[in-house]
Amino acid sequence: MSDETSISMIGPIKILLIEDNQRMQESLKNGFQGVDSNYQFVAETGNGKKALEILQTTKIDLVIMDYRLEEKDLWGVELTKYIVKQYPDIKIIFWSVNIRSVDVNKAKNAGAHGYMPKESRNIEIKVAIDKVMRGEEVWLDTNSSSNLTKTEIKVMEQLAKGKSNQKIAIALLRKKFLNKTKNEMGFADKYKTIDEYMDEVCDKTGTMRLESQTTTVQTHLVNIKRKCNGLSRGELIREAIDKYSELEDKRDISSEDVAVLELLHYAVKPELIAKTLAISERNVEKIRNKFNPEEIKTFLGASKNLDSPTLDRLGKITLS
Repeated sequence: MSDETSISMIGPIKILLIEDNQRMQESLKNGFQGVDSNYQFVAETGNGKKALEILQTTKIDLVIMDYRLEEKDLWGVELTKYIVKQYPDIKIIFWSVNIRSVDVNKAKNAGAHGYMPKESRNIEIKVAIDKVMRGEEVWLDTNSSSNLTKTEIKVMEQLAKGKSNQKIAIALLRKKFLNKTKNEMGFADKYKTIDEYMDEVCDKTGTMRLESQTTTVQTHLVNIKRKCNGLSRGELIREAIDKYSELEDKRDISSEDVAVLELLHYAVKPELIAKTLAISERNVEKIRNKFNPEEIKTFLGASKNLDSPTLDRLGKITLS
């Protein structure tokens, strides 16, 4: 190898493989036999807590990990945050079947150094390892297949959390605050904290700005529906959860789940939702709690465009 790629000159690369499927563990290890003797898989586990124990007792240069691990244990992003903090010299590459932009970006923000799909060939993984060990990063281009704009994707990410249009508007304003603080001279002097900025946005002097942002969100949703072949609000929520929710928050979504989310979006009280859908209030709360309760526990404002079958049923009950 040249100076750029002479990884072997620094000694064997000691790898911890974190994968809860034993067949996949063996497949990756066996695939590397004969590819490069410089790679040493010194430990394997599918358990996050066990991985932390290994790191405490074993010299590791590189962690290759799946995103999803054992259901009731630490997952890849949580492990990454811990490893970055406690072992900053260790390199981290995700190796996963989950290749949506929201998953890749979350791994990147946690401090990982690369993200490879499990369908990658061994030589592709080898190239990624070599780059990461040289101090480079390797990331997937996950936006090329989407016909939504970056802002529309942000709207869908917030919709997946069960937020109303106004809540989505506030979330986008918060992101705008963070971007301006980072990039605009003098902005941080005027608004020293995000709370000061949001107080102005949400009080009487900022009402027009919030209303304008909410109207913009409504426009984005109209455009998104058009691009998604005219999906209803409930179908759009399902689409958002499927494609844009964080993997840790994803669940198997039933029609009942979507109906409850839709009514919560319109600020309908749980007892009325239960009556509308002929389910118990307890089930309404269980569904609410599946979708990040801190994000959806309060919904502001109700829409006048109540056009879904679920909302039609609500209207009949309300009038009866």
